[in-house]
Amino acid sequence: MPGPRVVQLLGDEQRRRGGGSDALLKILSPAVVVVCGALTAACASTSNVTVDSACLAFAPITFSGSVDSVETVRQVREHNAAWRAICDD
Repeated sequence: MPGPRVVQLLGDEQRRRGGGSDALLKILSPAVVVVCGALTAACASTSNVTVDSACLAFAPITFSGSVDSVETVRQVREHNAAWRAICDD
């Protein structure tokens, strides 16, 4: 097994040639970033599905134009429009 001085000289020679741990870091750093980015993207969800349970609990309301007030009819129509926007396929 070489002594510490020999190891140091070998390390100095590798650095002079452009090798060594600094060069390895320069090569591996971009690769590590790409791999980590790919792994993160692989776990990402590509679609979001929201189930609105209100659509199961509520439904459009009917009204009587001859019995209900103008304000009641307006509110019922507003409710039904909102229900259709959210729940109607």
